[in-house]
Amino acid sequence: MDNRSNWLAVACVRKAHGLQGFCKISSYSGDYSHIKKAKEVKVVCKTATEFYNIEAITKLGDGYILKFEGINSPEEVKQLNGADIYLKREELIPCKEGEFYRGDLVGCELIFDGKVQGKVNAIIEGAASDLLEVNLFDEDSSQDTKKTVLIPFIKNAIGEVDVKQGKIELLEEWYLL
Repeated sequence: MDNRSNWLAVACVRKAHGLQGFCKISSYSGDYSHIKKAKEVKVVCKTATEFYNIEAITKLGDGYILKFEGINSPEEVKQLNGADIYLKREELIPCKEGEFYRGDLVGCELIFDGKVQGKVNAIIEGAASDLLEVNLFDEDSSQDTKKTVLIPFIKNAIGEVDVKQGKIELLEEWYLL
């Protein structure tokens, strides 16, 4: 069951830098090498999805600034603040054994004690750890209920993760309450 998307969020637009349409970006993994090699990216904000060519990317302090082709002012960049930057999966750095991209957790089934409890709907950046937003299933079927829970992505809560099989093991039942 490999239902992973061909595009994966790798960074986000933080804010404008300068007057020429550059923006500060933040990589979700801390690695910028795959972004530096990319030619085209998908940018998803709250109101729209756009495709841009990367005109320039430059190291600045601990991070990078990037210029999208056609974005030429800080006012235009401001419209993209907080937007996710996606790359095609084939442009990503390959994961090592036991590693995965956060976005690959979306769509995985949450398993407790051998039984499917729900499906991961989103990953939320929390203060102490990422949170899995899980739509719980009705006990009598595999249909979504209206109940959603947030489960911290920490070793005390989450056991084995197999994104290729689309399964995440939950270690403690009380997270479902």
